[in-house]
This record gives sequence, structure tokens and C-alpha cells, in this order.
Amino acid sequence: MFDILFYLVENFFPHGTLPDNETITRKLSDAGFEEDDISEVLGWLRGFNASADPNAYRGSLEHSGGFRVFSPEEINGLSTKARGFLTFLVQSDLISATQREVIIERVIALSESQVGVDEIKLIVLLALWHQQESIDGMMLELLAARDESSLQ
Repeated sequence: MFDILFYLVENFFPHGTLPDNETITRKLSDAGFEEDDISEVLGWLRGFNASADPNAYRGSLEHSGGFRVFSPEEINGLSTKARGFLTFLVQSDLISATQREVIIERVIALSESQVGVDEIKLIVLLALWHQQESIDGMMLELLAARDESSLQ
């Protein structure tokens, strides 16, 4: 799945928006991706629309003095480094607590066994892109940098 998501970001992010599903399906099919994989990705991307309204928890999450405890399912779905990276993004005010919840929900919806830092960066980028958030150069650079520790 992540190879298709990387393809979508590489090919459509510079244009600002994703095209309609029919165009995406045609482009991905032309690029050699399997129909089942394309359908799975399109369904997963639709989950951004079904995710909680970005304003639904704003009052309770954004002004909370508490901290986020991950459920066993979330711990299984997110590597320790990925959880730490999400915590860093929220504490640095690079994403909101509400955006973190949407990102975690999308991770849990994946069929992957566990998501690492590089995959989390891609999902963060997709979440911000889907919410049409402006992404400054430093944030884009942070999200584009590879996790060197996973390459060893």
C-alpha cells in the first residue's frame, strides 16, 4: 500500500490536490499497480473523509493539559519511534491533537502490521494535504527526511 501512497504524493502533491478516483485509478493502473491494491488505497483514502470532523474535538483536545495514552491496538500498529514522532509533532505545535487522532485512526485502518517513522511521515503529509493545511518548507523537509535509524 505504501508504494502506491508514495506514488500519489510524488505525482500529485506538486499539483496541490488529488484528482478524482477515476483519474487516480487510471494513472495507478497505467503505472502497473494491481486493481485490488488500487481499490484498497482508494478505500483507505476515503477514510480521511469519514474521520472525525477536524473541529469535533477541538475544544476538549486542544486545551487539554493531559497527555495521550496509546491503546494496545495503537501500540501494536505504531512503532515506538512512530509514537514518539507523533508526540514530538504535537508538542512542537506542528500538528494539532485533533490531527494526531485522525492520523492514528488512519494507521489503525491499515492492513500493515506496524508502521514506522517513515510511514507516519507519509500519513501525516497525506492528512495535512487532505485537510488542505498549508505545509511550510521546514515541515515539508522534516516529513521528507528519511529515518536514518531504520536504514541500519
